Amino acid sequence: KIKFALFAISDVNMNAIVRKNMTANRTATHSYIVLSAIASICFIVFFAFIFSFPKYIAEPIEILANNIKEITNKNYESRMNFKTNDEFGEISKEFNNLIDKLKRYDDVEVGKILADKQRAESIINMFNEPVIVLDEDQNITLINLIAEKLMGLNRLNIINKKASEVAANNELLNFMIRDLSQ
Repeated sequence: KIKFALFAISDVNMNAIVRKNMTANRTATHSYIVLSAIASICFIVFFAFIFSFPKYIAEPIEILANNIKEITNKNYESRMNFKTNDEFGEISKEFNNLIDKLKRYDDVEVGKILADKQRAESIINMFNEPVIVLDEDQNITLINLIAEKLMGLNRLNIINKKASEVAANNELLNFMIRDLSQ
């Protein structure tokens, strides 16, 4: 009887071991499938990240570089339009503010320069003697009315032209600037 009871207990234990082994195998297979799926998703995300992240960083930097070139050429209409709440959105907003300030500053400076030029022209036109103003490259930048009449020149035709070119057709101007080339 004891032997029979031991065999019965052994059978129950063996069945329990087989059942637990099958459960463990099913759990291991299920875990393997789940982990494989998670690993596959991670690899897909990883490769998508590898190909899209550089574009996410490089594209705004390229746009910023192009806008800086435009601003360097005094094209103040160039704008950055990132509608994000990250660093690029903040850079975009501040860059656009900087452009607005540069445009206002440039307008003020151009206005001052034009006012100074008009003041200088008024003063030069008040002289009773002929006056011709040349820049550092010897281009004619200003001529008063007396010099214009005396030399038979028209200011619209000679402003911003080389004095030597104009002097080639005007003996008086040629005489006046002959020492400049030396």
